[in-house]
Amino acid sequence: MISVGLFYAFTSPQYQKIGDLRTASQTYTNILNNALALSTKRDELLSKYRNIPKQNIENISKVLPDNVDIVRLSMDFDSIASRYGLSIKGIQVDKNKSGNNSNNSTIVVNPAEQVYDSTIISFSFVSSYDNFRKFMHDIENSLRIVNIKSVDFQSTDNGLYQYKVSIETYWLK
Repeated sequence: MISVGLFYAFTSPQYQKIGDLRTASQTYTNILNNALALSTKRDELLSKYRNIPKQNIENISKVLPDNVDIVRLSMDFDSIASRYGLSIKGIQVDKNKSGNNSNNSTIVVNPAEQVYDSTIISFSFVSSYDNFRKFMHDIENSLRIVNIKSVDFQSTDNGLYQYKVSIETYWLK
C-alpha cells in the first residue's frame, strides 16, 4: 500500500515531468533542425545570387528600382526621344498620385501591404505622328515598368503635333 502511495505521490509526477521534458526536447530539436535547414537554404540562395551576372542584376534594377530617380528616368526618356529628333519639355512629377485602386471591392492585396509605390510623370514634345509612334514603341520596349496614363495632342500649323504624355512608373518601397 505504501508503495502504491509513493508511486502516485512521487514517481508518477516525476514520470510526467520526464514526459514534458522529452516533448520540450523534441520541440527544441525540431527548431534546431529547421534553423539548420534555413541556414543551408540561405547559403545556397546566397551562392546562386553571387553567380548572377552583374548585367542581369542591373537589368532587374532597371525594371523595378528600389527608389524613384526622376532625373535618371527623365534622362532615359530624353535619350529615347533624341533618337527621333524630339525634345522633351515641361517635365512634371506628381508623387502624390498612386496607381492604387481606391475601390475596396477589387483590391486583392491590402494597400498597406504593397511592396511598391508609383508616381506619375508628365512631359510634352512636338513631333510627327510617325516619330511619336516610334518613341512610344521604344518606351514600351524599355526595361522600366511603366503605364501610359494619358496622351493628349493638338495639331499645329506646320503638320506636327504637340503631345502631352503622362506615364506612371513604379519602384520598390
